[in-house]
Amino acid sequence: MRTIISRRCVVAAWAGALFLGLSFTAPTPASASCAIATSKATALGKEVTDIVANTGLSSADRLARFRSIFRKNANFPTMARFALGRYWKKLPAGQRKEYYKLVETLVVRVLFGQLESFAGQKYSITTQKCRPKGSKGKEFYVEGSVLNANGQKMTNVRWWFLISGGTMKLFDFQVAGIWLTQQKRAEFTTFLQTRRGDINLLLDDLRRRTGA
Repeated sequence: MRTIISRRCVVAAWAGALFLGLSFTAPTPASASCAIATSKATALGKEVTDIVANTGLSSADRLARFRSIFRKNANFPTMARFALGRYWKKLPAGQRKEYYKLVETLVVRVLFGQLESFAGQKYSITTQKCRPKGSKGKEFYVEGSVLNANGQKMTNVRWWFLISGGTMKLFDFQVAGIWLTQQKRAEFTTFLQTRRGDINLLLDDLRRRTGA
């Protein structure tokens, strides 16, 4: 299946990933979960790109909608916890809400800035296959490619979904071999290792980078 979209391939693929929130009312066989995930990946990739590229909306409106998509369809608390790794236990419970918001704002602004900065070009995202990760039936990889206007492959993409509380949402996304949530974990870990694990310094850095 193929969906034609606008903007640079990597960023457009990321945007499509943020829309892949799927709800379930009962346990679903892996094959059925994969079929739904693959179908949604194709259809919603175009939908999210149309929203971000809509010149009838102001930049602020597009950003607000992009943020809303991210909040609704990504498993952000799990992503944020994972990004802190072993330092998660050092984050006081009273600071977790702020931490979630700071990391969300940082990621959303970076992605949206990339989307707005590139001239429109035609690309397509294809989804080739889905496979379960692990044996618990709660994690799934959806693999695909980004093709240019001539149908030539630009890069590989991979979505990683988790089912938690009866809902399937995005946990991580891989493009050109790099898992983005894991990249944040490496970034935060390096920062904290050079500052004796001081969580407050990381929060200060995130506040500075997001203008909070």
